[in-house]
Amino acid sequence: PPPLNYTLTDKKLRIFFFWCFILIDCAIAPTVLYFVLWYEAGPGSQPKGPLSADTVLSIVTATIGGSSIIEWAVRSWKLWKKGSDCQVIGARNRWYFDWFQWWFGLCILIVVTELILGTAWRQPKRRLLALPLSSVQVIFGTVLLVLDVLHFFSIPAPVRISSIPRGGPVPPGIYPLIEDICAVSGGGSTAFRRSLARRYAASPVFRAMLRRLGTFWALGALACAGGTMYLVLEFGDIDLAYAFGWTVPFVWVGIWSLATIPYVQHMLAKEQRLWVGE
Repeated sequence: PPPLNYTLTDKKLRIFFFWCFILIDCAIAPTVLYFVLWYEAGPGSQPKGPLSADTVLSIVTATIGGSSIIEWAVRSWKLWKKGSDCQVIGARNRWYFDWFQWWFGLCILIVVTELILGTAWRQPKRRLLALPLSSVQVIFGTVLLVLDVLHFFSIPAPVRISSIPRGGPVPPGIYPLIEDICAVSGGGSTAFRRSLARRYAASPVFRAMLRRLGTFWALGALACAGGTMYLVLEFGDIDLAYAFGWTVPFVWVGIWSLATIPYVQHMLAKEQRLWVGE
């Protein structure tokens, strides 16, 4: 099949450290810091500590999401700078941000809004403060599912979707995510966008793989988000409910990733066999 001209072999260490940083920033830190401050210096300590509930949760929320904001800013610069080598195919000016960038920005906006609202009350809403990751999953899953529906019914793209112009054929929902993340964050540049388009157009097996992966991740994200929100809002122990909100989504990502890797390897091997056979 047409080569993607892209490999993860020389990027594994970078990916590992990136996800370690994300895990610490968006799961471990919010959870550990909450329990330490709440029960060692806050309302849960005996005798009651000097920090109020509002102070504890304000400190915790102030530490959340720094890695995501930095990544969004770095991606914005890479796409916007003069002479950018990772813009979408057909970009006419420096403001042609890709599909992932717009939704990434919306996720950050919603998370920040939830954190502000959660600490704005006289008595902070701890359950609300445990919902950001589930909200991101809802956005992620919904966008994937909507694109999959448009693709299934052959409905033309209502807006530009990365390198797919308005009115063009909508690819599976996971396609623009792969294109954008590998081209910008992964350093594949616009050349990867073109290689991916050629591979997608030429290989039925590759197209089938992306369709199944999109549905797998979309439904999984929405199911996990629904289950996590239920635990956060209904579980009796509010401390455990808070911990569930910041950890369960990452457990889901780990499980889905472990299931995805062998499937992709199997499908790529199948694609190669069929291609050679022809």
